[in-house]
Amino acid sequence: MPTSTWQRLPNVVAMLPAMLLAGCSAFSGYPTNYQNTSAVIATDTPYLASDVRTRENSSSAADRGGLNPQQYRDAVIYARMEVIDIYYYDFESKLVGSYDGLSLGADLTTLVLNGLGATTGSAATKAALAAASEGVVGANAAVNTDLFYKKTLPGLVAQMRASRQTALVTIKTGLQKPVAQYPLDEALLDVNTYYVAGTLPSAVSTITSNAGAEKSTADAQLNALSSIKFVAPAATSSTHQILVWLYPPDGREKSPVVIANATALTNWKNADAADPVLASIPLLQWLYDTSSTSETARQAAITALKIPKVSQ
Repeated sequence: MPTSTWQRLPNVVAMLPAMLLAGCSAFSGYPTNYQNTSAVIATDTPYLASDVRTRENSSSAADRGGLNPQQYRDAVIYARMEVIDIYYYDFESKLVGSYDGLSLGADLTTLVLNGLGATTGSAATKAALAAASEGVVGANAAVNTDLFYKKTLPGLVAQMRASRQTALVTIKTGLQKPVAQYPLDEALLDVNTYYVAGTLPSAVSTITSNAGAEKSTADAQLNALSSIKFVAPAATSSTHQILVWLYPPDGREKSPVVIANATALTNWKNADAADPVLASIPLLQWLYDTSSTSETARQAAITALKIPKVSQ
């Protein structure tokens, strides 16, 4: 007598962990490391010891393996960065692969359970399969909630890589200097910064900080724009003088603009060191603004660009 679907259900459910694990391991996106990382770390171990500062300052080169202080400093720093890199890329590959795989594994398992539920005749079996399917969906939703950065993971990885590169520039710049100017103590602090740059908390902190800075800049620009008042320019005003230069012969914006003049004025405005906010204000809004700051800037532009006076 054939085994019933209900009898096979425990076997199906028992396969779910394996299916999930298969989903987790199949899509890391990273090739197998070309080197024996354990052997590399073992070779670097002497430079990871806690007594490296003592050895650097020792009067005996034998304590440094025959190296002079600068050579020893460089060897210590490069060895530590190599170990950090090994662990970082292992961490990154698991970070990317595990979340993509977990989602895929859960999705496939859900499809299987739903398919079985749709094709089996027993009401009890349908109910059991539906419950199992809901459990997988619920687990997957919980994982995706906890790992909220699944969609933002590429941005976090990009920020970690960028921060590591920034720290690396500092280290390599320092290693160009003699030990007296870039001692091992300072280099080790920079190496620690290099390590921290490759962590998720650091990436989140940097992204948050950058967002805050961008918001502050945008707020300043909006405040500058909100203070602008528009009035029709008098025939003798700096606004009219510049508009006639831009839109000859009468300065009306319906006239064709002189591209070269508009480009020259825009470039001057954006490069004005006296008023950095000026670069964020649209050209026409600045020209019509009645504030004393804008008037001073327009007079400076007229002088710098040799804008001719309007004939009366």
